[in-house]
Amino acid sequence: RPSSPLPVDELVAFARDVWPDVESLPGWRGLERRRRARSSIARQRFVGRAISRRAAEEVNRWQWQRTGQR
Repeated sequence: RPSSPLPVDELVAFARDVWPDVESLPGWRGLERRRRARSSIARQRFVGRAISRRAAEEVNRWQWQRTGQR
């Protein structure tokens, strides 16, 4: 498994120092799931969800631009 280009552990430690209640933030659970994901299947699931969310955002944006509604 290639190493992460970002110092994730150091960034997590910094986040905890700056915001002691960081684990209550909405994105924290997702970050922890991704950090624990070991297999390529688990990583593919996360990538698949990200692609799905992005596609939904693009459809919503397109629909709003065309009709003014979501």
